[in-house]
Amino acid sequence: MNITSLILAGALLFSTPALAGEPEGRVTGFVYEEFLGNKDVRIQLPVQGAHLVLYQADRDSLSSVSGDRGGYLFSKVRPGPIRLCVRKDGYFTEDFSADAEEGETVIYVILKRIPVELKGAAVKATVPPVTHRGDTTVYHAAAVQVMDGDNALEILRQMPGISLRNGTLYADGVPIKRTYVNGRLIYGSNALTPLNAIPAEEVTQIRMYEERSVEDRMRGTYNGRKDRVLDIATKTPIFSAFQAHALASGGLDGQVGEDGKNQLRYQGGISAHFYSEKLLLSLKTNLNNIGRSDNASNFYAYPGGSLSDYHEKAVANAYMEKYWGDRLMGNSLIFNYITEKDYTRSANRALTEYLKTDQTPARMISESANAGRSGLRHNVLVNGAVNNARIKSLSTQHRFSFSSAEAGRETRQEIETAGLQDRSRHEILHEDGRDWSYAGRIDWKNDLSSSGWYPSLDAYWETGNSRNESVRADTLKSTFLKRHLTVDGLGQNWKAGADAAIRKRLIDKPTITLTGSLSAGFNRFSKTRNDYALDLLDPLHPTVDPTNTFNYTWDGMRTYVGTGFTFSSGDLSGTLSFQSSWERILDRESYPETVSEGKVYFLPGILFSLRKKLFTLGYTWRSEAPAIEQFRPRIDDRSPYFLKAGNPDLKPAEQHTLQVGWSSTPFGKKLVSSILIDASASAVRRAIVSQTTYFQVDTHIDGWGGYDAVQGSSLTTFVNANGTWTASANATWQGRIPPWKTSFEWRFGGSRSAHPAYLSECLAILHEGTVSSSLDIQVKPSRTFRVKAGYTIAFTKDWNNLGDNVMNCLCHQPWLDILKQWTKGYFVSFAYRTEARRVTPETTAGTTFHFLDAVVGKTFLKGRLAVSVSGNDLLNSGTRFHITGGSDFRYRQWTPSYGRYFLLNLRFRLNKIQSTTRFIGLPPLDIFTGGM
Repeated sequence: MNITSLILAGALLFSTPALAGEPEGRVTGFVYEEFLGNKDVRIQLPVQGAHLVLYQADRDSLSSVSGDRGGYLFSKVRPGPIRLCVRKDGYFTEDFSADAEEGETVIYVILKRIPVELKGAAVKATVPPVTHRGDTTVYHAAAVQVMDGDNALEILRQMPGISLRNGTLYADGVPIKRTYVNGRLIYGSNALTPLNAIPAEEVTQIRMYEERSVEDRMRGTYNGRKDRVLDIATKTPIFSAFQAHALASGGLDGQVGEDGKNQLRYQGGISAHFYSEKLLLSLKTNLNNIGRSDNASNFYAYPGGSLSDYHEKAVANAYMEKYWGDRLMGNSLIFNYITEKDYTRSANRALTEYLKTDQTPARMISESANAGRSGLRHNVLVNGAVNNARIKSLSTQHRFSFSSAEAGRETRQEIETAGLQDRSRHEILHEDGRDWSYAGRIDWKNDLSSSGWYPSLDAYWETGNSRNESVRADTLKSTFLKRHLTVDGLGQNWKAGADAAIRKRLIDKPTITLTGSLSAGFNRFSKTRNDYALDLLDPLHPTVDPTNTFNYTWDGMRTYVGTGFTFSSGDLSGTLSFQSSWERILDRESYPETVSEGKVYFLPGILFSLRKKLFTLGYTWRSEAPAIEQFRPRIDDRSPYFLKAGNPDLKPAEQHTLQVGWSSTPFGKKLVSSILIDASASAVRRAIVSQTTYFQVDTHIDGWGGYDAVQGSSLTTFVNANGTWTASANATWQGRIPPWKTSFEWRFGGSRSAHPAYLSECLAILHEGTVSSSLDIQVKPSRTFRVKAGYTIAFTKDWNNLGDNVMNCLCHQPWLDILKQWTKGYFVSFAYRTEARRVTPETTAGTTFHFLDAVVGKTFLKGRLAVSVSGNDLLNSGTRFHITGGSDFRYRQWTPSYGRYFLLNLRFRLNKIQSTTRFIGLPPLDIFTGGM
């Protein structure tokens, strides 16, 4: 059936009136389960999310989903015989017949759980890791080994097709939206929270399936795009849970600090969480100087910190979620407060070697030392949502942030210019900043319409200010006659906008929906800059430099128009949208006279996506406007040896991107595996490229209103150029070999890219090609022993079309992680990783580092208390080396290690699960009303 026939069918459906005088009624009731609780008390609890289908002769079937209290509703039911089918994962399907009456017919449904038999370790060898029940994938916990302290996430880590990237859990490349626990959202809406909170030994199965999106449920539509969710089945019912975790660590740094003494290392924190379906509370605190963001890590985690910097951090976080009515579609209130203070310092040394031509410097050596930053920041977030027949769907969000910070950095650069006297740059940066910001949003949707029209309105606003100060000095090494002091001032900005949209449901199963949206926004950013000239005879009293003191304000206005088309039919769903925006940017300056320059850009775009089960296809065309600094029609000489200027004739860049993805389902008996393949290609038309010119003598520049550039300075400006493209492909094969109790992941990928850049005075095309492969293996022969190992190899080649600056880099990264536990609570673990880089043409820099962690300890009180001693960077060889290449230079950087230290650790954890409804206020079955 094509799209045209679907639309005609929808029009006939909407225009056909009901038969006059035909009596209709309602079928309503509740779905619940019954089991024995503590002390053999019989408990009846509602089942949320059960799928019900009602059949009648000569009529289309009707569908419903049980609500928060187990209630369901069918309207417009003709009196007479009906058949009701009730299904939910983890329960036996109920299918029975009844007679519907005029008015209201009430039917109670009792579901029974599918029993899970666990008969010791002998059964684990025979249970397959993954099975399929219709559209549901079931991961069996009995098929994998777990250790003391493991959580439910460790079960999924050993399953094929599961990956964790940037804090999001994916299954066959599709993100997981929610994780239920026995059919309920006990642990909130974050899919990872229950997986990290529930002990692995409590889990029997983890089911994965797709369900209608929350938006579809609110509207009563079937819009094709479903949410992929998990449901954890536990040995005992969980209706609420309390968890606490405390950590105290103290030790000594293996390296001598700036005062010539060994510095103390420490970490301490407490976290407490209460989870239930309608109320979540959380309180976390953490104080450390080993670069950790929190203390709620895995029980046997290594207390390792950062290699590249020394980091002190103090964090406190209070969080609350409260829900009323339906857990997903009812009213809610979320509050989050975070306060943190941090201080960092680092050091590095870099060498930039330029190609030796008449237009470029020979090399530049820079060294940054004693860099530090400290500050205190407060963040408050309040979200609220209200859904009822009068207000429809209304949500609001407010975010406030305030910080005070001090920062200092000292950087020295020595520049050797070809054929010229040397120059140096000494930058002393000191910031004393105060900034605050506030952002608000109100979102209204008509999700309860019966006409098929769904308007929405989204309004947003934002304001804030910031303040900082910085000092920078540029000097000719031979004369020391030129210095420049820069002080930044106060910045203010505000922004507001609105977005209106309307959607029309054209047909229901399959669904076709049209969307239209319109928005307008305005933002302003203003700042004052005062520059001072530093007199060498009186360096303590700098004088104002009027030629470099100015105020500037940036105004931006953006209007957005968009139309969209979504469709779904069975397993096939897709989206096609056309979008365009007009962006106007105005640059007002007093420098020293008033200068105003405005630009208006038209930015069109197209988005297309298609998905059918295991296959995805997407295409995007997007236009991007230049930044203000890139089109500003004047020379910025705040740093007189590094001049910048814009190009008023710049055009917007256009980017075209094509993405393809495919994933397999698990297969085989002795080898359960999955394959995920993704590929993408992107091309940019009119890419914005920087061009740098070096002045060997004092030079008058005719453009940009005229300017006299001093000898040894450089000017950077921007032009449009074609030739930018990139392509990449990656394949991932994950599997589990049950007889060997082994999980593995093999990744292979490659990329190829090209982009234009100026090589001296010539526009060159820089090319880069990369091929990489990695293999990660985990073996758990028993509940007390685990070995993880991996190896990554990557080869990168850089070259340009002019035949210059060819560079090859081969990188090896092996690693090993071993953990051994004993029945009496003793445990020992260590982790080793190394990295070796070989760069050709040969360089004189060391290209290998080694990193070793070790922990030994003992647990008490059934694993709740642990005492351990740990060492980090025991080899004291964590210094990193990095090398990159550009159009006319090669950049090498050395970063020393701050990571060698030893700690005595004391950890305590508490995990209490409430398996009855005594404390969470769930009403008895006989007063269940509503929840439809």
